[in-house]
Amino acid sequence: MRVLMLCSEYPPAKVFGLGRAVHDLSCALTADGDEVHVLTNSLGGRDQDVVVDGVSVHRINFPNPPRPPDATSCVIQFNISLLERAQEVLPSLGELDVIHAHDWLVSLAAVSLRDQCQVPLVSTFHDTAMGKYFGVLNREQQYISFSERWLAGESDRVIVCSSHVRDEIIQHCGIPPSRIDVIPCGVDPAPFGVAVNLPAFRDVLAGPEERVILYVGRLDPEKGVEVLVRAFARLDPEAGELRLVIVGEGQRAEMLQQLAEEVGVRKQVTFLGYVSHPALAAVFRAAELVVVPSLYEPFGMVALEAMAAGRPVVASDAGGLGEIVTSEETGLCVPCGDERALAGAMERLLGDPGFAASLAASGRERALREYSWQRAADRTRQCYSRVLRRDTMA
Repeated sequence: MRVLMLCSEYPPAKVFGLGRAVHDLSCALTADGDEVHVLTNSLGGRDQDVVVDGVSVHRINFPNPPRPPDATSCVIQFNISLLERAQEVLPSLGELDVIHAHDWLVSLAAVSLRDQCQVPLVSTFHDTAMGKYFGVLNREQQYISFSERWLAGESDRVIVCSSHVRDEIIQHCGIPPSRIDVIPCGVDPAPFGVAVNLPAFRDVLAGPEERVILYVGRLDPEKGVEVLVRAFARLDPEAGELRLVIVGEGQRAEMLQQLAEEVGVRKQVTFLGYVSHPALAAVFRAAELVVVPSLYEPFGMVALEAMAAGRPVVASDAGGLGEIVTSEETGLCVPCGDERALAGAMERLLGDPGFAASLAASGRERALREYSWQRAADRTRQCYSRVLRRDTMA
Protein backbone atom coordinates (compact mmCIF):
# COMPACT_ATOMS: atom_id res chain seq x y z
CA MET A 1 0.00 0.00 0.00
CA ARG A 2 1.00 3.62 -0.44
CA VAL A 3 0.41 5.49 2.82
CA LEU A 4 0.81 9.17 3.74
CA MET A 5 1.45 9.66 7.46
CA LEU A 6 0.88 13.08 9.04
CA CYS A 7 2.54 13.82 12.38
CA SER A 8 3.85 16.75 14.39
CA GLU A 9 7.23 15.21 15.29
CA TYR A 10 9.60 12.69 13.76
CA PRO A 11 13.25 11.69 14.36
CA PRO A 12 15.98 12.83 14.32
CA ALA A 13 14.33 15.89 15.86
CA LYS A 14 13.74 15.70 19.61
CA VAL A 15 10.71 13.43 19.91
CA PHE A 16 8.55 11.92 22.61
CA GLY A 17 6.21 8.94 22.51
CA LEU A 18 4.23 10.01 19.44
CA GLY A 19 7.24 10.66 17.21
CA ARG A 20 8.96 7.43 18.20
CA ALA A 21 5.78 5.44 17.60
CA VAL A 22 5.21 6.92 14.13
CA HIS A 23 8.85 6.27 13.21
CA ASP A 24 8.88 2.65 14.36
CA LEU A 25 5.49 1.87 12.80
CA SER A 26 6.52 3.44 9.49
CA CYS A 27 9.77 1.44 9.43
CA ALA A 28 7.91 -1.80 10.16
CA LEU A 29 5.36 -1.16 7.42
CA THR A 30 8.12 -0.33 4.95
CA ALA A 31 10.07 -3.45 5.87
CA ASP A 32 7.04 -5.49 4.76
CA GLY A 33 6.88 -3.80 1.36
CA ASP A 34 4.48 -0.91 1.94
CA GLU A 35 5.41 2.53 0.61
CA VAL A 36 5.27 5.01 3.49
CA HIS A 37 5.57 8.77 3.17
CA VAL A 38 5.73 10.91 6.32
CA LEU A 39 4.76 14.57 6.21
CA THR A 40 5.99 16.30 9.33
CA ASN A 41 7.61 19.30 10.99
CA SER A 42 10.72 21.11 9.83
CA LEU A 43 14.23 20.16 10.91
CA GLY A 44 15.61 23.67 10.67
CA GLY A 45 15.69 23.47 6.88
CA ARG A 46 17.69 20.23 6.76
CA ASP A 47 16.64 16.96 5.12
CA GLN A 48 13.48 18.32 3.48
CA ASP A 49 13.04 15.17 1.38
CA VAL A 50 14.99 12.12 2.50
CA VAL A 51 14.59 8.36 2.60
CA VAL A 52 15.62 6.89 5.95
CA ASP A 53 15.22 3.18 6.73
CA GLY A 54 13.02 2.92 3.63
CA VAL A 55 10.61 5.64 4.81
CA SER A 56 10.25 8.77 2.65
CA VAL A 57 10.23 11.80 4.97
CA HIS A 58 8.94 15.16 3.73
CA ARG A 59 9.25 18.18 6.00
CA ILE A 60 7.40 21.48 5.86
CA ASN A 61 9.16 24.40 4.25
CA PHE A 62 11.68 26.42 6.25
CA PRO A 63 11.84 29.10 7.50
CA ASN A 64 8.38 29.04 9.03
CA PRO A 65 6.19 32.17 9.02
CA PRO A 66 6.35 34.44 12.11
CA ARG A 67 5.35 32.49 15.22
CA PRO A 68 1.81 33.32 16.42
CA PRO A 69 1.35 34.54 20.00
CA ASP A 70 -0.57 31.49 21.26
CA ALA A 71 -0.27 27.72 20.98
CA THR A 72 -3.59 27.17 19.18
CA SER A 73 -2.64 29.60 16.40
CA CYS A 74 0.73 27.84 16.10
CA VAL A 75 -1.07 24.55 15.46
CA ILE A 76 -3.29 26.14 12.81
CA GLN A 77 -0.24 27.66 11.14
CA PHE A 78 1.49 24.26 11.23
CA ASN A 79 -1.48 22.65 9.48
CA ILE A 80 -1.40 25.31 6.75
CA SER A 81 2.31 24.58 6.29
CA LEU A 82 1.53 20.87 6.00
CA LEU A 83 -1.06 21.58 3.31
CA GLU A 84 1.32 23.84 1.38
CA ARG A 85 4.07 21.23 1.49
CA ALA A 86 1.64 18.48 0.47
CA GLN A 87 0.83 20.32 -2.75
CA GLU A 88 4.52 20.14 -3.65
CA VAL A 89 4.91 16.49 -2.71
CA LEU A 90 1.69 14.84 -3.86
CA PRO A 91 2.23 15.08 -7.66
CA SER A 92 5.32 12.87 -7.40
CA LEU A 93 3.82 10.23 -5.11
CA GLY A 94 1.27 8.61 -7.36
CA GLU A 95 -2.12 7.48 -6.12
CA LEU A 96 -2.39 7.11 -2.35
CA ASP A 97 -4.28 4.26 -0.68
CA VAL A 98 -4.66 5.73 2.81
CA ILE A 99 -3.96 8.93 4.75
CA HIS A 100 -3.00 8.22 8.35
CA ALA A 101 -3.20 11.10 10.84
CA HIS A 102 -1.60 11.06 14.28
CA ASP A 103 -3.44 13.07 16.93
CA TRP A 104 -5.38 16.33 16.75
CA LEU A 105 -2.28 18.40 15.91
CA VAL A 106 -2.64 17.44 12.22
CA SER A 107 -6.43 17.24 12.06
CA LEU A 108 -7.06 20.24 9.79
CA ALA A 109 -4.52 19.12 7.20
CA ALA A 110 -5.58 15.47 7.40
CA VAL A 111 -9.25 16.10 6.66
CA SER A 112 -8.42 18.58 3.89
CA LEU A 113 -6.04 16.16 2.20
CA ARG A 114 -8.57 13.34 2.58
CA ASP A 115 -11.07 15.46 0.64
CA GLN A 116 -8.50 16.45 -1.95
CA CYS A 117 -7.14 12.94 -2.57
CA GLN A 118 -10.45 11.13 -2.13
CA VAL A 119 -8.92 8.28 -0.12
CA PRO A 120 -9.83 6.84 3.29
CA LEU A 121 -8.62 8.60 6.45
CA VAL A 122 -7.36 6.59 9.42
CA SER A 123 -6.50 8.46 12.63
CA THR A 124 -4.48 7.31 15.61
CA PHE A 125 -5.18 8.89 18.98
CA HIS A 126 -2.19 8.58 21.29
CA ASP A 127 -4.12 10.17 24.19
CA THR A 128 -7.10 12.47 24.77
CA ALA A 129 -7.42 15.94 26.24
CA MET A 130 -10.18 14.82 28.61
CA GLY A 131 -7.90 12.15 30.04
CA LYS A 132 -4.69 14.14 30.01
CA TYR A 133 -6.22 17.13 31.83
CA PHE A 134 -8.40 14.99 34.12
CA GLY A 135 -11.65 16.32 32.66
CA VAL A 136 -11.02 19.95 33.70
CA LEU A 137 -10.37 21.92 30.52
CA ASN A 138 -9.56 25.57 29.97
CA ARG A 139 -10.58 27.22 26.70
CA GLU A 140 -7.47 26.09 24.80
CA GLN A 141 -7.87 22.53 26.04
CA GLN A 142 -11.55 22.60 25.09
CA TYR A 143 -10.44 23.46 21.55
CA ILE A 144 -8.14 20.43 21.61
CA SER A 145 -10.99 18.21 22.78
CA PHE A 146 -13.35 19.58 20.11
CA SER A 147 -10.64 18.98 17.47
CA GLU A 148 -10.24 15.38 18.64
CA ARG A 149 -13.98 14.81 18.44
CA TRP A 150 -14.09 16.32 14.94
CA LEU A 151 -11.13 14.29 13.66
CA ALA A 152 -12.54 11.07 15.10
CA GLY A 153 -15.90 11.76 13.46
CA GLU A 154 -14.28 12.50 10.09
CA SER A 155 -12.08 9.39 10.14
CA ASP A 156 -13.07 6.15 8.43
CA ARG A 157 -11.42 4.22 11.25
CA VAL A 158 -9.81 5.19 14.53
CA ILE A 159 -6.77 3.47 16.03
CA VAL A 160 -5.95 3.69 19.73
CA CYS A 161 -3.00 2.30 21.67
CA SER A 162 -4.96 0.76 24.55
CA SER A 163 -8.42 -0.30 25.66
CA HIS A 164 -8.33 2.61 28.09
CA VAL A 165 -8.04 5.16 25.27
CA ARG A 166 -10.71 3.28 23.30
CA ASP A 167 -13.12 3.84 26.19
CA GLU A 168 -12.21 7.54 26.27
CA ILE A 169 -12.85 7.91 22.54
CA ILE A 170 -16.21 6.16 22.85
CA GLN A 171 -17.23 8.33 25.78
CA HIS A 172 -15.91 11.73 24.72
CA CYS A 173 -16.02 11.53 20.92
CA GLY A 174 -19.16 9.45 20.46
CA ILE A 175 -17.43 6.94 18.16
CA PRO A 176 -18.98 3.44 18.11
CA PRO A 177 -16.69 0.57 19.15
CA SER A 178 -17.08 -1.01 15.70
CA ARG A 179 -15.03 1.83 14.16
CA ILE A 180 -12.14 1.57 16.62
CA ASP A 181 -9.11 -0.71 16.47
CA VAL A 182 -6.97 -1.22 19.58
CA ILE A 183 -3.39 -1.63 18.34
CA PRO A 184 -0.76 -1.45 21.09
CA CYS A 185 2.58 0.13 20.31
CA GLY A 186 5.61 -2.09 19.92
CA VAL A 187 9.12 -1.98 21.27
CA ASP A 188 12.41 -2.39 19.44
CA PRO A 189 14.72 -4.61 21.53
CA ALA A 190 17.79 -3.89 19.37
CA PRO A 191 19.09 -0.82 21.29
CA PHE A 192 19.09 -2.79 24.53
CA GLY A 193 21.45 -5.39 23.07
CA VAL A 194 24.13 -2.94 21.94
CA ALA A 195 27.48 -3.59 23.60
CA VAL A 196 28.40 -0.80 26.02
CA ASN A 197 30.68 -0.51 29.04
CA LEU A 198 27.85 -0.58 31.57
CA PRO A 199 30.01 -0.25 34.70
CA ALA A 200 31.66 2.86 33.29
CA PHE A 201 28.31 4.25 32.16
CA ARG A 202 26.79 3.55 35.54
CA ASP A 203 29.62 5.38 37.28
CA VAL A 204 28.48 8.54 35.48
CA LEU A 205 24.97 8.15 36.93
CA ALA A 206 25.69 7.18 40.52
CA GLY A 207 28.32 6.48 43.14
CA PRO A 208 29.90 3.03 43.39
CA GLU A 209 27.64 1.93 46.27
CA GLU A 210 24.44 3.60 45.07
CA ARG A 211 21.60 1.62 43.54
CA VAL A 212 19.82 3.43 40.69
CA ILE A 213 16.05 3.94 40.60
CA LEU A 214 15.06 5.32 37.20
CA TYR A 215 12.23 7.47 35.88
CA VAL A 216 11.98 8.29 32.15
CA GLY A 217 9.33 10.56 30.66
CA ARG A 218 7.96 14.07 30.47
CA LEU A 219 7.99 16.13 33.66
CA ASP A 220 4.34 17.12 33.27
CA PRO A 221 1.42 16.95 35.71
CA GLU A 222 -0.12 13.74 34.38
CA LYS A 223 3.13 11.79 34.82
CA GLY A 224 3.01 11.83 38.63
CA VAL A 225 6.74 12.40 39.14
CA GLU A 226 6.06 14.32 42.36
CA VAL A 227 4.51 11.12 43.75
CA LEU A 228 7.76 9.30 42.95
CA VAL A 229 9.92 11.98 44.61
CA ARG A 230 7.81 11.80 47.79
CA ALA A 231 7.86 8.00 47.70
CA PHE A 232 11.64 8.03 47.26
CA ALA A 233 11.92 10.18 50.39
CA ARG A 234 9.95 7.50 52.29
CA LEU A 235 12.30 4.64 51.48
CA ASP A 236 13.76 2.81 54.46
CA PRO A 237 17.43 3.76 55.03
CA GLU A 238 18.13 0.03 55.39
CA ALA A 239 17.55 -0.27 51.62
CA GLY A 240 21.09 1.07 51.24
CA GLU A 241 22.50 3.97 49.31
CA LEU A 242 20.10 4.96 46.55
CA ARG A 243 20.14 7.33 43.61
CA LEU A 244 16.95 8.49 41.87
CA VAL A 245 17.72 9.36 38.24
CA ILE A 246 15.04 11.42 36.48
CA VAL A 247 15.25 11.58 32.68
CA GLY A 248 13.06 14.05 30.82
CA GLU A 249 11.95 17.64 30.40
CA GLY A 250 8.64 19.37 31.05
CA GLN A 251 6.53 21.93 32.85
CA ARG A 252 7.38 20.72 36.35
CA ALA A 253 11.17 20.38 36.14
CA GLU A 254 11.89 23.30 38.47
CA MET A 255 9.04 22.40 40.85
CA LEU A 256 10.35 18.83 41.15
CA GLN A 257 13.82 20.06 42.05
CA GLN A 258 12.31 22.26 44.73
CA LEU A 259 10.20 19.36 46.00
CA ALA A 260 13.28 17.13 46.25
CA GLU A 261 14.88 19.88 48.36
CA GLU A 262 11.80 20.20 50.58
CA VAL A 263 11.58 16.46 51.34
CA GLY A 264 15.30 16.21 52.00
CA VAL A 265 16.51 14.10 49.06
CA ARG A 266 17.88 16.69 46.63
CA LYS A 267 21.42 15.34 46.94
CA GLN A 268 20.20 11.84 46.07
CA VAL A 269 18.26 12.91 42.96
CA THR A 270 19.87 13.48 39.54
CA PHE A 271 17.95 15.34 36.82
CA LEU A 272 19.45 14.32 33.48
CA GLY A 273 17.12 16.24 31.15
CA TYR A 274 16.26 14.84 27.73
CA VAL A 275 18.22 11.72 26.69
CA SER A 276 17.84 10.05 23.30
CA HIS A 277 18.69 6.57 22.09
CA PRO A 278 21.19 4.89 22.16
CA ALA A 279 22.27 6.58 25.41
CA LEU A 280 18.77 6.10 26.84
CA ALA A 281 19.02 2.33 26.31
CA ALA A 282 22.20 2.29 28.37
CA VAL A 283 20.51 4.32 31.12
CA PHE A 284 17.74 1.70 31.32
CA ARG A 285 20.26 -1.12 31.59
CA ALA A 286 22.22 0.66 34.32
CA ALA A 287 19.16 0.96 36.57
CA GLU A 288 18.26 -1.32 39.46
CA LEU A 289 14.58 -0.78 38.74
CA VAL A 290 12.34 1.51 36.68
CA VAL A 291 9.35 3.37 38.12
CA VAL A 292 6.39 4.64 36.07
CA PRO A 293 4.22 6.64 38.53
CA SER A 294 1.75 8.13 36.04
CA LEU A 295 -1.55 9.64 37.11
CA TYR A 296 -2.74 9.38 33.48
CA GLU A 297 -1.11 7.06 30.96
CA PRO A 298 -2.72 6.19 27.63
CA PHE A 299 -0.29 3.35 26.95
CA GLY A 300 2.96 3.13 28.90
CA MET A 301 5.85 3.01 26.42
CA VAL A 302 8.45 3.53 29.16
CA ALA A 303 7.24 0.49 31.08
CA LEU A 304 7.44 -1.56 27.87
CA GLU A 305 10.97 -0.32 27.14
CA ALA A 306 12.05 -1.13 30.69
CA MET A 307 10.66 -4.64 30.30
CA ALA A 308 12.48 -5.07 26.96
CA ALA A 309 15.69 -3.90 28.68
CA GLY A 310 15.26 -6.61 31.29
CA ARG A 311 14.60 -4.23 34.18
CA PRO A 312 12.01 -4.84 36.91
CA VAL A 313 9.15 -2.34 36.75
CA VAL A 314 7.03 -0.64 39.39
CA ALA A 315 4.08 1.12 37.76
CA SER A 316 0.88 2.81 38.77
CA ASP A 317 -2.36 1.25 37.60
CA ALA A 318 -3.27 4.34 35.55
CA GLY A 319 -4.75 3.88 32.08
CA GLY A 320 -2.92 1.53 29.76
CA LEU A 321 -0.17 0.62 32.24
CA GLY A 322 -2.34 -2.07 33.78
CA GLU A 323 -2.71 -3.63 30.33
CA ILE A 324 1.08 -3.94 29.96
CA VAL A 325 2.26 -4.70 33.49
CA THR A 326 0.62 -7.70 35.17
CA SER A 327 1.26 -7.22 38.87
CA GLU A 328 3.27 -9.99 40.55
CA GLU A 329 4.03 -11.52 37.14
CA THR A 330 5.76 -8.99 34.87
CA GLY A 331 6.17 -6.16 37.39
CA LEU A 332 4.40 -4.55 40.31
CA CYS A 333 1.35 -2.28 40.00
CA VAL A 334 0.21 0.12 42.71
CA PRO A 335 -2.77 2.50 42.93
CA CYS A 336 -1.95 5.71 41.08
CA GLY A 337 -1.13 8.65 43.33
CA ASP A 338 -0.40 6.44 46.35
CA GLU A 339 3.11 7.35 47.49
CA ARG A 340 3.08 4.89 50.40
CA ALA A 341 2.21 1.97 48.11
CA LEU A 342 4.81 3.11 45.59
CA ALA A 343 7.51 3.28 48.27
CA GLY A 344 6.50 -0.16 49.53
CA ALA A 345 6.74 -1.70 46.07
CA MET A 346 10.18 -0.18 45.50
CA GLU A 347 11.39 -1.45 48.89
CA ARG A 348 10.07 -4.91 48.09
CA LEU A 349 12.08 -5.17 44.87
CA LEU A 350 15.19 -3.58 46.38
CA GLY A 351 15.02 -6.04 49.28
CA ASP A 352 14.39 -9.17 47.21
CA PRO A 353 16.79 -9.32 44.24
CA GLY A 354 15.60 -12.81 43.29
CA PHE A 355 11.98 -11.71 43.00
CA ALA A 356 13.04 -8.58 41.09
CA ALA A 357 15.06 -10.69 38.64
CA SER A 358 12.12 -13.06 38.13
CA LEU A 359 9.77 -10.16 37.32
CA ALA A 360 12.37 -8.67 34.97
CA ALA A 361 12.79 -11.95 33.08
CA SER A 362 9.03 -12.47 32.74
CA GLY A 363 8.54 -8.87 31.68
CA ARG A 364 11.18 -9.08 28.99
CA GLU A 365 9.75 -12.32 27.64
CA ARG A 366 6.28 -10.78 27.41
CA ALA A 367 7.52 -7.55 25.82
CA LEU A 368 9.37 -9.43 23.08
CA ARG A 369 6.57 -11.94 22.51
CA GLU A 370 3.53 -9.65 22.46
CA TYR A 371 4.76 -6.16 21.60
CA SER A 372 6.78 -6.27 18.40
CA TRP A 373 6.46 -3.45 15.88
CA GLN A 374 6.00 -6.12 13.23
CA ARG A 375 2.84 -7.22 15.00
CA ALA A 376 1.64 -3.61 15.27
CA ALA A 377 2.33 -3.08 11.56
CA ASP A 378 0.38 -6.23 10.60
CA ARG A 379 -2.64 -5.06 12.58
CA THR A 380 -2.38 -1.54 11.16
CA ARG A 381 -2.34 -2.97 7.64
CA GLN A 382 -5.46 -4.97 8.47
CA CYS A 383 -7.09 -1.71 9.55
CA TYR A 384 -6.16 -0.12 6.22
CA SER A 385 -7.58 -3.14 4.37
CA ARG A 386 -10.89 -2.81 6.18
CA VAL A 387 -11.40 0.81 5.10
CA LEU A 388 -10.24 0.04 1.56
CA ARG A 389 -12.68 -2.87 1.25
CA ARG A 390 -15.50 -0.68 2.44
CA ASP A 391 -14.49 2.03 -0.04
CA THR A 392 -14.44 -0.50 -2.88
CA MET A 393 -17.83 -1.86 -1.89
CA ALA A 394 -19.27 1.65 -1.80
